[in-house]
Amino acid sequence: MHISLRARREGQFEQWPPLYTGAIGALTLLLFLEGIFIVAPHGLFHVSVVLVLWILSYPVIYYGMCRTCTYYGRRCPVPGEGSLVHYFFNRREASPGWSAWTMVGLCYVMRLGYPLICLVRFHTPWWYGVVYGFSIMAFTVVLTRMIGCPYCTRNTCPLNPDYGFTSITDCATNLSSNVTEKGDRA
Repeated sequence: MHISLRARREGQFEQWPPLYTGAIGALTLLLFLEGIFIVAPHGLFHVSVVLVLWILSYPVIYYGMCRTCTYYGRRCPVPGEGSLVHYFFNRREASPGWSAWTMVGLCYVMRLGYPLICLVRFHTPWWYGVVYGFSIMAFTVVLTRMIGCPYCTRNTCPLNPDYGFTSITDCATNLSSNVTEKGDRA
């Protein structure tokens, strides 16, 4: 049995369909609203901190990852990222390195970290943490295993199913073998 951190190739989108971006958008909105819900009982200051951190996280991910992405200037799986980056930063023709992945990590710490800190610091009911943790896991799984990575055309990303292939022929072979395997199992 072969276990991989990469998702199986399902197809490739040059631009993401609204249904897929809507699903990721709904999960992103859910994470934002849950963060607001967690900090709201503790005052308007905490709500404003969450709001400012979310707003500031966009330039971080734009600069770090989105400006090097194949979806630069087009609709990508996460609404508000690939389709808006060209308004803020010029395209950079390079594959993402460790600094880009560090910026992605910083972006999500900015978005999700403060509510997590408030969960612990203010002794919030345990089930808030369970729901928030489940939402974070659901967002991550849907983005990397179900909607995002299985259809992405960015072959230089280590999460992409075609990462490491040397030619488009290798990518096409991988795609057709996955489709054949899926057909065999059905």
